[in-house]
Amino acid sequence: MGDLITYAKDLITSLIGEKCYVELVENLNIKNIDCVKYAFSKVLGLGMVCGGAILKVPQIIKILMSKSTRGISVTSYFLEMLALLINISYNVRFGYPFTTWGEYPFMAVQCFIVLFLIYFYRKSRKNLIYFLSPLLILLVIFQPSIIPNSLLQILQTSTIGITIASRLPQIITNYKHKSTGELSALTVFFQCAGSLARVFTTIQEVDDYVVMAGNLIASSLNTVLFLQVLYYWRSGYLPLKNKKSKAKQMKRI
Repeated sequence: MGDLITYAKDLITSLIGEKCYVELVENLNIKNIDCVKYAFSKVLGLGMVCGGAILKVPQIIKILMSKSTRGISVTSYFLEMLALLINISYNVRFGYPFTTWGEYPFMAVQCFIVLFLIYFYRKSRKNLIYFLSPLLILLVIFQPSIIPNSLLQILQTSTIGITIASRLPQIITNYKHKSTGELSALTVFFQCAGSLARVFTTIQEVDDYVVMAGNLIASSLNTVLFLQVLYYWRSGYLPLKNKKSKAKQMKRI
């Protein structure tokens, strides 16, 4: 029993630090707001890492069940994966706490699976390029001899633009078709909630305005996507050509 208590103490101490362990666990001092916020941020960060491991699983399952990737923007997934790879490299290189970015590797793997499924079901050369390109990027982005810190910082800043570009095609696709197609509502919801939580953990643990700006923009765009899912919930997916021809028929009438 004593060994278990010691192990639990060491685990909690490694997570929130000796000072906050004494304040919150031994002294039960919940009035120490700094320690409460820090501990909450750590727990939230761990929850984000666990959630990130299954974030896009509902989307993958939905694609496999429907055997279709209609309504899913390949550009969005490619750019999202590019931003994730840059973020992972940047956080590893500059030694930021794992709880502030730990979900990114899991999300990158899941994005790669979705890119493969898009290629598998659509069978086009363009989609093959989108599928294979991340492998080349992966080989380069973690090499300090190829990507020095100064260039990596520039790339990290560019993820703000990449994040915007990764979400806009999907938002535009949804708007044009008045439907979210095979987009998983569960995945979009968790992505929205997770990005909002990540803003909080970044404020608490990372003193980096570039990372903060990226998370704020990502959470804003993820919120727009989630609102679209709610708005187009019962809308059927129609190809644009069908919609245009339908509009012409209505004009003739």
